Amino acid sequence: IDFHEGDAVDEAALKALILEAVRLNMLKVRKR
Repeated sequence: IDFHEGDAVDEAALKALILEAVRLNMLKVRKR
């Protein structure tokens, strides 16, 4: 994902994206 200074960032979407990434990471860790 590219962010450019001055771009409007959808904070809610960004938060959801990060939470989803964290959730997927947790799932991967648990499977080991």
